[in-house]
Amino acid sequence: MIRGITNELFAGTGKKPALGRLVTVYGTGVVNINTAPKMVLRALAPDITAEKADRMDEYRRNPINNLSSADWYKRVPGMGGITINPELIEVAKSNFFRIQATGVIDKMESSVVGVIQRSPLQIMSWRQD
Repeated sequence: MIRGITNELFAGTGKKPALGRLVTVYGTGVVNINTAPKMVLRALAPDITAEKADRMDEYRRNPINNLSSADWYKRVPGMGGITINPELIEVAKSNFFRIQATGVIDKMESSVVGVIQRSPLQIMSWRQD
């Protein structure tokens, strides 16, 4: 129900990712740079290409790298000259989670999708298909 957002944009296509899987109405508007999907990393600065987002993802998955500071991305090869607005990112634990579960019995299947807030624990949304 947002002007300009079509079903194709929200649900994605074979060539484009689903916007609905990358954005949310929940939270503070700050991105946890340690857990954000690569497409969200690319949106943090105009110079972050797909290749640079891949490098950031590889860097943060390596357990020897220190991710305790939000500017860890500057240590990634090719990212030294890129600046992400510090007001957009954090490294704190995420407080909102999307959970999707599917139950299957024989040929029957049912799915639920919910968004929960960790603290204080609260169900923000719940949908059963």
